[in-house]
Amino acid sequence: MLGAAYLIWIGIKSLKSAISTKTSLNEKVREVPRSAPSLIGAFLEGFVTNTLNPKVSMFYLAAFPQFMSQGSSAFDAYTLVTAHAIVNFLWFALMVMALSRVKYAANNERFKRWLNSITGIVFIGFGAKLALLRSS
Repeated sequence: MLGAAYLIWIGIKSLKSAISTKTSLNEKVREVPRSAPSLIGAFLEGFVTNTLNPKVSMFYLAAFPQFMSQGSSAFDAYTLVTAHAIVNFLWFALMVMALSRVKYAANNERFKRWLNSITGIVFIGFGAKLALLRSS
């Protein structure tokens, strides 16, 4: 019941945020313009993050042996890892291109109100469903 109440509270908070009047310029927090990271800097940050992430190593140790036959060589393992890296690169490149186009729409005040309204309704619905759920 606490989880349901929490979901409903988040939903109400989101709806209040969507309904509230626009804040004046004096109330808005002024953001300091930040320069975008360079392409090489962003790549190196992502590379180091993934290299030092223990979940990546655990994934390779747990999942990849299932795709290797008993007599596989190290070359077969490197080929599998390379194929996985290429698929990841293509996927994240596609995500970056798609999300860079949506970034400007997400900064629109009207879009934010719409998103907060939908999010509030969904969270209240999930909370109500959870509260009314009967255990078997």
